[in-house]
Amino acid sequence: MMFDWTQIIILLIGIVFSVLGTLVAKQLIPWLKDKKLYDAAVVAVDAAEALYGRYHGEEKLKAALDSLAAKGYKIDSKAVVEALNAAWKNLDSAMFFSGEKELLGING
Repeated sequence: MMFDWTQIIILLIGIVFSVLGTLVAKQLIPWLKDKKLYDAAVVAVDAAEALYGRYHGEEKLKAALDSLAAKGYKIDSKAVVEALNAAWKNLDSAMFFSGEKELLGING
């Protein structure tokens, strides 16, 4: 008499998919949401920078926040402010290393 492995294999497949589903729900989905927010912040920051240029910090911040609000983000949330700050820091670094901007406080 042969043993039927079908039920055991189906059970193992179910366990594997259950574990994968849990990982996706707890790790991948929040990461994708954060990435989507950061990408939206980068677009908002780049657009504000192109629109206003240097020395218009308040106007640029308002434009970036308005852009994110128009896309449905809660602009009073800590995550949105952090995403905007990170996007602006990266833009500042890129401008510094490309020679478009000088680092304040360093005489050259």
